[in-house]
Amino acid sequence: MVLFAQPKTYSAKSDRESRALARLSIGGGQSLNFGLGNLDTFAWVGFSSAPNTRRPDDLIKDHADAAKKLRLLYVACGDKDGLFRISENVHKMIDEKKVPHLYNVIPGGRHDFRVWIADNDQSRERGLMFVKSLPADAGMLFLFEG
Repeated sequence: MVLFAQPKTYSAKSDRESRALARLSIGGGQSLNFGLGNLDTFAWVGFSSAPNTRRPDDLIKDHADAAKKLRLLYVACGDKDGLFRISENVHKMIDEKKVPHLYNVIPGGRHDFRVWIADNDQSRERGLMFVKSLPADAGMLFLFEG
């Protein structure tokens, strides 16, 4: 984990406003549990197509505090993914509790890379929305037809 090695090894900002946690599939479940459980460390949390071991109501201890602290909470899943119900229930809970978030349902999306790659205008736009710069050895995969 970068947080452990960061101060000594990596040149990176260490404040919570500069920290994000987002993953896919089972890693998404962990980013959801760990990110929302540590809002003093992460201001940006996201997941896609994620299983989860906690009930949606148990993910956030203080919804008003989460609404203030989160810069972005991103929830996404394909509507044909077997885990769609989990993402939908998380969305319903955070919507009901008035925690601002982006909810992206990918029409026809299954539990595969078509959901996790920027292959349409909406996902390409969001993909780099908060990125100010990219190092020479970093990038993001964008797919375009024809």
